[in-house]
Amino acid sequence: GGHLVALNAYERQAAAKRMPELTAVDEHMTEGAITVTPGDDAGIAARRMVEHGIGHLPVMDAGSAIAMLSKGDLMAVGAVAAGNAT
Repeated sequence: GGHLVALNAYERQAAAKRMPELTAVDEHMTEGAITVTPGDDAGIAARRMVEHGIGHLPVMDAGSAIAMLSKGDLMAVGAVAAGNAT
């Protein structure tokens, strides 16, 4: 138990010294993100979310992110349930 407390205290101290406004995005981003394209159907997006345990997918077109798709977006059309069924 004592080691975890010491580690957590150390991590909190280190985090307090790091100023978010001075850290670059690439220190926090996920590389190789799971994505969809505008032409993918909602079922494909739902399956990717379920398979990878994620709640959002960048929508990519010609190498650029054009939107963000959420589980809430898919729930509006019932696609999340369909993704779980396959």
